[in-house]
Amino acid sequence: MIRVGIAALMLVTGIAVSAQAGMGWYLMTPPFESEGPKAFQLQAEAPIHRWDQVRAFDSAAICEHERAKERATAVQTLGKVVKEGDTNEKATRVVILLLNAKMAAKCIASDDPRLQ
Repeated sequence: MIRVGIAALMLVTGIAVSAQAGMGWYLMTPPFESEGPKAFQLQAEAPIHRWDQVRAFDSAAICEHERAKERATAVQTLGKVVKEGDTNEKATRVVILLLNAKMAAKCIASDDPRLQ
């Protein structure tokens, strides 16, 4: 099975990703499997060091603010997908995966020992 990170998927789908090291706080999302029986399933129980860094921030407050904005955007996007009734099952599964990743995202301090 191939493990593809949310950050990589966002790059492929055109969503901007800014992952700068050493900024203090990381917005991170759980990994997921892209193939096999667990395809399109987040691995929210994976150790934090396996999670994908999506963006970096100077403070926890800014990170949490951006995380809240990402969640609000996820809810709006889900509403649009449901309203439009997209019949492309794989595309819908990818959208739902991205939305779930945003909902599961966490702000992690750059010196958090779980990142090792």
